[in-house]
Amino acid sequence: MRPTTGGPLNPKAINQLPGRWVYEPKVNGWRALIHVPTLTVYNRHGELMSITHEFSEALDFLWENAPADMEWADCEMLSRRHAVDKGKIILLDEIISRPYWWRRGRMNQTWEVQKILPIQMRPADSPDKSEPVWILPSVDDPYEAWVQLQEANTIYGCDYYEGLVGKRLDSPYETQLVSASRTTPHWIKYRFDQYKHDQ
Repeated sequence: MRPTTGGPLNPKAINQLPGRWVYEPKVNGWRALIHVPTLTVYNRHGELMSITHEFSEALDFLWENAPADMEWADCEMLSRRHAVDKGKIILLDEIISRPYWWRRGRMNQTWEVQKILPIQMRPADSPDKSEPVWILPSVDDPYEAWVQLQEANTIYGCDYYEGLVGKRLDSPYETQLVSASRTTPHWIKYRFDQYKHDQ
């Protein structure tokens, strides 16, 4: 499922959302679904991904380090849209019928959390010593993250981050095979190129 496109990122809209939400950075990459036991990679349309060979190291790392019962992973794969972290995989979620808080807790226990503070970032041409698979932080305050991610893009010199995705903590991972364009109300996407944040 795809996130619903949100309105302007402002306190009134955020405060009217039902339930409790957290926010994750939206990265500029290729959305992929990975069958972990076989390392088969599908794009968001359910077709085999043609650039899988560009992620061989990261896929091996995923297979070696994933929980034994992890079957499907929802990921962003970094390759051709910018020069930063090429060949790396960012885990967005685990496709399993558990609420998001459970899925996120398991991810936090298993994978390195890559920070988004600018001081911890590096230019695209500097040595990369990070693991080939990681997760990004989930935060309660979307406004601080909104500013930090845009600062990070300035440091990187590219649109590495595209915005934020809000996820409702008690939401299941919704699956369907009807349409790749179908959205879920439990995830909301806020993009830099579509909205301006009013201070």
